[in-house]
Amino acid sequence: MPKQLDMFNSSNDRQEAEPVPSNNSLFQRCADKWGVESQVYQGAEECIELALALHHLLRASKYKTLEKVIEEMADVELMIDQLKYLLEIPNASLAAVRKKKIHKLRRLLKK
Repeated sequence: MPKQLDMFNSSNDRQEAEPVPSNNSLFQRCADKWGVESQVYQGAEECIELALALHHLLRASKYKTLEKVIEEMADVELMIDQLKYLLEIPNASLAAVRKKKIHKLRRLLKK
């Protein structure tokens, strides 16, 4: 069981997280070494770096910055998988929210 931050454990009746099984031990080792709180900060930092890379894509040489965008997207995806494991976020919960967001986007495009 991953070490948790109290602020992220608001519900005792959560379903088990369903991350990629092959990475669970790696994610747990990260939490053991740096702590869950540090990994949450790292996830936020990776998102900021992706936002900055996207900003640079619009202002600079697209070839050079597109490579940086791809690199930062991979970092963010990895952190999302890690945070899903560490915060015990079920894939089904994330999928349900994504489905609502897609539905909302489709509605907006019909206007």
